[in-house]
Amino acid sequence: MDRGERRNAAWGRRFVVLVTMLLAASCSVAQSSKLSRDLQALPSAATVRVVTQYYNPPTSTDLNTAKALGASNGKGLGLVKGFRFTISQGQLTKLISQDSNIKYISLDRPLRGAMNNAVPAVGADIARSLGYDGTGVGVAVIDSGVNPVWDLTQAGTSKVSRIVYSQNFDPSVTTTSDLYGHGTQIAT
Repeated sequence: MDRGERRNAAWGRRFVVLVTMLLAASCSVAQSSKLSRDLQALPSAATVRVVTQYYNPPTSTDLNTAKALGASNGKGLGLVKGFRFTISQGQLTKLISQDSNIKYISLDRPLRGAMNNAVPAVGADIARSLGYDGTGVGVAVIDSGVNPVWDLTQAGTSKVSRIVYSQNFDPSVTTTSDLYGHGTQIAT
């Protein structure tokens, strides 16, 4: 092999190493882009509650893959094609690499309602200061219907609905069930 051939062979090996490094880096970037930044910042030994969103509704294969990596306390989140798990942060990149159906993983952050704009807008702060709390007040919701969801049960019971009357005003629909979700969302 002459000097030019050796130089071309050395350049070829460097090229293969460079391409391999780029592919490995792109796989790492693809995996980290599926993991929220706050999860990436946590120590790998941390046990975290996460919401795992999937491209397609999660199957038993997806769930078994997560369980095999130590995930527990699973709960389905159908509307977002997701599942909530408790898992070690260090296992998340492995989970992403083993399950191509995973779209994104984020922390399961606690949420709470904030009425800081609504309360003063309707004068509820004034009513509260006068001792009114809404006891005995009925509310009519004219919308796409209201489904009897658990949010609409009486406090202290799990079976008694606060929906006292339903009527359908649309002759093309034969039910008072909420077919679109909007009325139920407004009522709750």
